[in-house]
Amino acid sequence: MTKLLRFKPWLEPALIDDKNALILSETTSHTLKGELLITMLPLLDGSRSEDDIVDELSDRFDMSEIFYQLIQLKKVGLVEAVPKQEWETSAIFHDRMECDLSKLDSPTKIIVTSLNSLDPQPIADHLSGLKFCKAVTADWQKADLNDGAIWIVLTSNYLDPNLEIFNARAHKSGTRWLPYKPDGIEPWFGPLVDPGETACVECLLHRLRGHRIKELQIASKKGELPRFSQGRTAASLNVSCSLLGLELEKFLSGSSHCFIDKGVVTIDLKTLETSRHELTRRSHCPICGNAEACALSGFPEEEFTLTSQPKADYNDGGERIKAATETMARFETRISPITGEVGTLNVQENVPEFFGRAVSSSWATLNGHKMDSSKGRIAAVGMSAGKGRSEIQARTSALGEALERYCSQYFGYEPCLKATYTSIADDALHPLELNQFTDSQYENREEWAKRAHTGSVPKRFDENTSVDWTPTWSLTNKRWKYVPSAFMYYQYPKENGGRFIYGDSNGVAAGNCVEEAIIQGFFELVERDGVALWWYNMLQRPCLDLPSFGSAFAMEAAEGLRRHNHSLHVLDLTTDLGIPVFAAVGLHYSDPDAEPHFGFGSHFNARIALDRAVSEMGQSWILGEQIIPNEINRKVTGRNLSTESFLRPPKGAATIPLSAFTNHTTNDFLSDIEKCVSILDDLGIEMLVTDLTRPEVGLSVVRVISPELVHFWPRFGAKRLYDTPVKLGWLDTAKTEKDLNPVPFYF
Repeated sequence: MTKLLRFKPWLEPALIDDKNALILSETTSHTLKGELLITMLPLLDGSRSEDDIVDELSDRFDMSEIFYQLIQLKKVGLVEAVPKQEWETSAIFHDRMECDLSKLDSPTKIIVTSLNSLDPQPIADHLSGLKFCKAVTADWQKADLNDGAIWIVLTSNYLDPNLEIFNARAHKSGTRWLPYKPDGIEPWFGPLVDPGETACVECLLHRLRGHRIKELQIASKKGELPRFSQGRTAASLNVSCSLLGLELEKFLSGSSHCFIDKGVVTIDLKTLETSRHELTRRSHCPICGNAEACALSGFPEEEFTLTSQPKADYNDGGERIKAATETMARFETRISPITGEVGTLNVQENVPEFFGRAVSSSWATLNGHKMDSSKGRIAAVGMSAGKGRSEIQARTSALGEALERYCSQYFGYEPCLKATYTSIADDALHPLELNQFTDSQYENREEWAKRAHTGSVPKRFDENTSVDWTPTWSLTNKRWKYVPSAFMYYQYPKENGGRFIYGDSNGVAAGNCVEEAIIQGFFELVERDGVALWWYNMLQRPCLDLPSFGSAFAMEAAEGLRRHNHSLHVLDLTTDLGIPVFAAVGLHYSDPDAEPHFGFGSHFNARIALDRAVSEMGQSWILGEQIIPNEINRKVTGRNLSTESFLRPPKGAATIPLSAFTNHTTNDFLSDIEKCVSILDDLGIEMLVTDLTRPEVGLSVVRVISPELVHFWPRFGAKRLYDTPVKLGWLDTAKTEKDLNPVPFYF
């Protein structure tokens, strides 16, 4: 006789109708559908065997189908054979946790040690009370790590240098271990490191250091780390140690619900909220990866290839291959102030609602750079922002912006060629093509730096000095070229070229795929080219006929600004590229001391360009808290920026309707890229791209380069700055360098 079958004792069937039922449990429900399963429900009461059930139902249903459904019910853990004796409470718990009890037959040796003055004995005593392990204490500096035990390393701060030392030793010996911070009001534990199988603690510290710059600066001055995590009680220790023990039990028994080997668990003892911080292994980690820099001897053998990438059939303030919700779901684990490249996303509540939403983000900076949001585009400062009409759009935008900035930092393993310009001149872009500075600007470097951080001028390039060069792909000429590596990355070492050229965010963009990112980066270059021609030539440009664009968002913003006593002019800055570029300018009606507000946008689709410009004004609404535009302008010219005539359209000028703009948008990003290349090529402008994507991040990040386009910071050596306004009829004659606006654009 086969064994009797029943639903597991912690499950309860609930009939909905003659074809649907729910199997309820403490935390979940399982849906059963179909006449066979519904008929089978009352028979699974522990009084019938599998054969009995088949016999009772075989006159109405196919026998093979009955057997199949019974197998499935057992397979998903709903049905079991009635045991000889009822479950013990611990056995029920282990079954529901999907633990393999056979793996817990022999106690695992746990060694608890401390990096500082924390006493390991109470933790060892607590863990010894658990059947699956035998815990002892030891001095990590004297003991042999290669004994098969799992080490628990106590620390009051994960940034303790000794944690790095232990991590390196454990990796070398193949020792499994985990750090544990038991003190304070937020205990941490994890990750459980299994060398060769999981990320190591250096992978964690790479991000954590980048989020704790101020803490590290304090430590540098004091000679020791701040002691933030202090205080504990028997109850607080019991909470974190018990949860640690539970995770160890799940890990050792092979439970799929174990997290400790995947990241860090934190416990807020004020709210009793636990948080899980997933840790991703870094392919170039100096401990568990390959951190060696790749010295190139020539160009990559393979060409840089792009593929068709159809756009999604919706528009949420731009064009993408996925909705914002999908992108956020995919990369949300990248957000953690402990293990993530992105630390936090915070909605800016002081931005007026008619602008949509603005979200600030923090991200891990490398090499200990101080956070200063006023220098966000010129240095790796750890802060950026995103915008969107909805909160999810703004959060996704901020996430992408933060990952973009993180990825464009100098890590140290980037492939490069060490050479002088003269030795590779036929295959390289000259730094002067990229810098676009004049002799006067080089000679007056200190003066420009005083005007604004965006006016910084590097040292003049020496063609016979050996510097690092990075391959970049010319989409125009279908070939590789070299670009100074210092142009590609934030904070590049001065001795390798960083003193001659500064990396910044211009043309750097993120996307769900490389093709999507290229388009975003290209439109940024086009936008800033248009802004530069307008700003430095101080040109009065006509404004848009907003109603003709059919943008409810832009009209609501205009009305909202009116209620705030501000006008909204959206100026047309479209250049000879024929791609819409707009500047949204918000000025107070009567107060000349009120700060002006700006937002810029560019896109093939003029309506999207308009919405982007207006939305960016919302993003920059709070910029005056760090940067004061009127003060910057007064320092150089003696006038408030808000009084400058070029911020307003010419009096009596006709407004420009939507119909005046050509829409080059296609339904595929690859086709859009081909159109961008063609537009530039017709004007003799080259388009290049470099993939900056970091393998462990996954979000595509690129730098798009068009040397002839003008940066919106003061680069007065750019030929287009003088020629294009005349070509377009905006000026009768080109201005001279001394006639240009001497105030650096400050974004």
